[in-house]
Amino acid sequence: MFPFMDSMQVGLHRPEMIAERNARQTSPIAHLPVELLIQIFVDCAQDSEDDPLIALTISHVCKSWREIAYDSPRIWQYLSLDDRRPRLCSEFQIRWWMLNSGTLPMDITLHISDHDKLLPLIIPLFEYMPRWRNEAKAHLRELRIVIRDPSDLEESDLEEGSRNSPTIVQAPCHINTSSYDITFRCSVLTLPLPSLMTPFHVTKLVICESTFEGPTDPLRMLEFLSFCPSVEYFQYQGLPHDPAYSNAVIPSIVKLPNLRTFVIHSSCAVRTLLSHIDAPNLTELHLEHTNTECDFATSPAYPYAVEDGDSDDEAGDFSQSPWSDHATGMGLRSLIRRSNPPLEVLLMDYADMRTKDFQWCFSRLNHLRQFRIVASDMSDKVIAMFAPYRAPRVLTSLDDDDMIFDLELDRPLHLRLPLLSSLELWNCQRLSGRAIVKALTERVRFTDAVADEGVYSRMEEIGIVGCGGFSDNHALELENVAGNRLRTN
Repeated sequence: MFPFMDSMQVGLHRPEMIAERNARQTSPIAHLPVELLIQIFVDCAQDSEDDPLIALTISHVCKSWREIAYDSPRIWQYLSLDDRRPRLCSEFQIRWWMLNSGTLPMDITLHISDHDKLLPLIIPLFEYMPRWRNEAKAHLRELRIVIRDPSDLEESDLEEGSRNSPTIVQAPCHINTSSYDITFRCSVLTLPLPSLMTPFHVTKLVICESTFEGPTDPLRMLEFLSFCPSVEYFQYQGLPHDPAYSNAVIPSIVKLPNLRTFVIHSSCAVRTLLSHIDAPNLTELHLEHTNTECDFATSPAYPYAVEDGDSDDEAGDFSQSPWSDHATGMGLRSLIRRSNPPLEVLLMDYADMRTKDFQWCFSRLNHLRQFRIVASDMSDKVIAMFAPYRAPRVLTSLDDDDMIFDLELDRPLHLRLPLLSSLELWNCQRLSGRAIVKALTERVRFTDAVADEGVYSRMEEIGIVGCGGFSDNHALELENVAGNRLRTN
């Protein structure tokens, strides 16, 4: 039925084929003890610069060698990776070597020709870090990425011991334990493309920019974050330059269910980042040095759809940084609207918002316990929001004679930020001392009276530092109510 099968059978019985098979069976290497053969294979794998897949090659020579290779975990202890091979090939190699090496510690060699290929190559190894020979029982706690200028990164920087070479730092541990946490630091030119990435586990992620050349695309940042679903602490330390948008495609929402602390420092991409992260468990938000005088009318801070709240601030209050105030306020609105996070700490250091944004956010941050703001242009209208207020009167019209009646003759007092216990105002030069004293005196008296009811928290700490309108007389007046809870230096 299959003539070629007959020809194959005939070929197997040719004299030259029989002689070759007998020669293999009688070759000296066929009579070596298995233990010695294993040691030869291990030596070959250990010196695998010419063939990083030597263990796999050995397993394909013949049936007996294949059985020996897969029964000998020591042969697979030496893993050599090259960034010039396709990503999927490297990922397969990592998993196959880890599987066949059992639980033995691994010797890992990386051949890096391109700085931007380092992260995609090493990230799949992070989950196996406890098996790295020099990092046995270690666990990745922090990944710190520095984005550098091309002139700062040379090929020699890839070598061990150079200024920008990848480094591993052991975290201090004060208890006796069999494992420890480490920080992995590396320098790159840009964040990896999504096509080169694979999801990985890290609890603390820090990304720092150190160059004004080629600013980080906020979309690339969000794409990178999408591969870090378990991150709990994320800090982005940028530089005050216009955000570089590669295109006008609206980014996907990045879900970070475990994110607890988010720090943004010196970045003009605040709105883009806050508007496209879903962090339902976020408890701390630090906005640092995000004020800028850049005119976003010519360099848009948010090149996407107009959202509710984008209209001009009706309060008309003065601001030295109206564009970044707008971006910060709208970003925070979007984050609160989407995630409704149980935010407990909000620190704004040289970061600001419009009056309408403060009012919108303060009316919704019902878990906030600590609020600190530095160098804000907030007006007396904002500080007045900390005082108790009565709900708007409900007016109705009677159909018979069109008369309007006030249906709330005894309206109860309400309080924004009901759990706030710590408030610090630093260098807020637009605030008057009279407005500060009035709002905080009313709040302290009200919360002291009702704190035991469990609805509102008592003010435990009030810091008024460097605010030009707040004089010593104002401090004495507020101290009469707040006592030693007031700090002015």
